[in-house]
Amino acid sequence: MKFRSKRSLDRQLRDNRPQPSDDLVQRITVDVSTAAPRHHRRARLVLAGVTTAVLALGLTMTGGMSYAASAVTKAPSAVKQLVKPEKNTVAKGGSGNQR
Repeated sequence: MKFRSKRSLDRQLRDNRPQPSDDLVQRITVDVSTAAPRHHRRARLVLAGVTTAVLALGLTMTGGMSYAASAVTKAPSAVKQLVKPEKNTVAKGGSGNQR
């Protein structure tokens, strides 16, 4: 019962909500279409590029880039060992049960 009354209230509120005037809609449309000039978008793109360059330079100077590059080159062999580990072999005269 409580659920139906909530649906009824929702429907009443939706049906009786005020509608904006055409003048208000027109003014908001004009404001929104002129609110985001292109130079703001360009400034954000430049800021992202500069930030990326500064971070890359910092990583390069501290050795982080070479560490990451070596990790990338070693990754395939690490994956290969996980997928197909090498067989364990015992060399002659090596470590076995000796008496």
